[in-house]
Amino acid sequence: MRANALNGEPPDRISALEVPDVRNGRFSSIYTELQVGNSQLPFLHPHLGYSASLNFTSILFVTDMVPALTLINGAWIVGLAFWAAASIASKRTMRRQSTGSELGQGAIAGAGFVMLFNSQINLGPLEWRLIPNAPTPIYIGLAATVLGLGVMAWSRVVLGRNWSAAVTIKEGHELVSSGPYAIVRHPLYSGVLLAMLGTAVSLGRIRGFVAFLLTFGGWWLKSRTEEHFMVEQFGGRYRLYQRQVKALIPYLL
Repeated sequence: MRANALNGEPPDRISALEVPDVRNGRFSSIYTELQVGNSQLPFLHPHLGYSASLNFTSILFVTDMVPALTLINGAWIVGLAFWAAASIASKRTMRRQSTGSELGQGAIAGAGFVMLFNSQINLGPLEWRLIPNAPTPIYIGLAATVLGLGVMAWSRVVLGRNWSAAVTIKEGHELVSSGPYAIVRHPLYSGVLLAMLGTAVSLGRIRGFVAFLLTFGGWWLKSRTEEHFMVEQFGGRYRLYQRQVKALIPYLL
């Protein structure tokens, strides 16, 4: 959404809004004005929590876009809550990756999450829009986000008490190759990365895709460490699994 001036103070009127052109079924810039009136619009912009009246086309924009973005936020909150709850019980750790590698890989992946979800950081050209602010990409992104978080939850349930945040070998560690682990070797990462990509598509800004690449890079490095541990622990069984199943993207990577 664009406005002539949003410098921290509510303007008297706003023009040049990106709203759907219902006459030809596509998004375009339709120049309209929001005059001071009787309808509350606190959800359009943090600076626009004041009264305004708007035309039918703008109403379509509001009702079409806000629920999708709200659902994306809600999906991430539910996914995070599930992750926290599932992390309570795990087997005793017998061997763990070095602190240096854990911190390095975590910093790269974590930087991606910060970039994706913290819109208060001004990243200059990375804030430029790459995908139009239109219903189709937003709902495609929503679907990918929900699907990715669903894969993450499924993978976490199947992995059970073998899971840990760092790369470890657990007491009685099992080689899990069923469920999502029959599709890719690291479905937890694949699921969260798909969710991040979906959220980046919905946001439509360059920073979302840079954030995805950062987290992908951090988790790719972490997956290499995991592979080394698994080969040492399971030998030929894991090498056979590597030949049969891709790491992160089914049939590709």
